[in-house]
Amino acid sequence: MRAATANRRWASTLACLMSTAVLMLMIAATAAAAPSHTDFQKCGDIATLTSWDIRAKRVGCHKAKQVVRAYNSAIAEGGDSTQEVLGFLCKTAGNYGDGANYRCTAKGHRVVRFSRGG
Repeated sequence: MRAATANRRWASTLACLMSTAVLMLMIAATAAAAPSHTDFQKCGDIATLTSWDIRAKRVGCHKAKQVVRAYNSAIAEGGDSTQEVLGFLCKTAGNYGDGANYRCTAKGHRVVRFSRGG
């Protein structure tokens, strides 16, 4: 009787350990497959708009360039340097020489950064 109980405990413990190992492997695989959004991706320049070093975080480069184009269009119409375009709020983040750095933010921690001017 004791042998049967010991065998059941051993089988139960082994099953528990195996299921824990499988669960941990599944969690690790999911974490490895998830994209890292901690760094900005470089999206290039739009020379015709004198917009340089476009960078995006949690936004695709196509959308980031749309935001930069929309911002340039909004301020060309005589608007203030703070503009809301395509759901992003764009503000001046700093000035340099005859240009400025801009930061556009939206819900979901989405960010587009770029430089404009000289």
